Amino acid sequence: MFTNFGKREGFHSNPANSGSGIGVDWKQMGNIPPNKSIIDVRHENLKSVKKIFEIHDIRYCLIFGTMLGQYRGKNFIPGDEDDDVWIDNKDKGKFNDKLLRDFEKEGFYHTRSSLSAGLVSIGKNGRYIDFCFNQQSDTKHPLLKNYYCLCYQWFDKTFFKGKFNMGILNNEEYPILHYPKQFLKNHYGNDFMTPSNTKSGGNVIVGIDGKSPSLKSIPKIVKRKKKKFARNGMKRLLYGF
Repeated sequence: MFTNFGKREGFHSNPANSGSGIGVDWKQMGNIPPNKSIIDVRHENLKSVKKIFEIHDIRYCLIFGTMLGQYRGKNFIPGDEDDDVWIDNKDKGKFNDKLLRDFEKEGFYHTRSSLSAGLVSIGKNGRYIDFCFNQQSDTKHPLLKNYYCLCYQWFDKTFFKGKFNMGILNNEEYPILHYPKQFLKNHYGNDFMTPSNTKSGGNVIVGIDGKSPSLKSIPKIVKRKKKKFARNGMKRLLYGF
């Protein structure tokens, strides 16, 4: 699915803008129109994506900062530069030429892809949307068997199971994760309802029970395949470095 992005005539991709540790190709997205606000652009972009995903029957939901804005005030967080959408891995195969053509018709450009991060981004009018897929992690530690690896972090699978609830974002309805309060509290901290300059999440492992398992809760030495891993070894295992 990732390899097709940017190879069609008219659907731009910067060849250097791929792999891990990538940045966004801002130049190809143009500028925010003078008669529109950042919120207007993000609203229109996300509505276009919603329409396309419904046509192609792609299972998705809002996640991370976009879901935080939805939960906190039913609107986008001002100043946020992107929006975040989780995509069910079962629909990876639908990210093909047919889907690309529909994105093209809506004026989107491909801005980045990363196989290692399970990430594809598209944008237009000066703002972009991240599509987040579950990474194909080879980590088999029993602590993580009920978790998805997503953007180098781990999330309880319960958040993603079954039919999603619907939430209002800027007067438009979108699917959102199950147990949004637990997700946001565990990921961003107990004060997630208070606006902050910090955009990144907190815990690398986000649980469902209101108490995120963290490095502090992991034994200093764990056994795996008859080998002993020190605490810093487990940290590398969880963070992916």
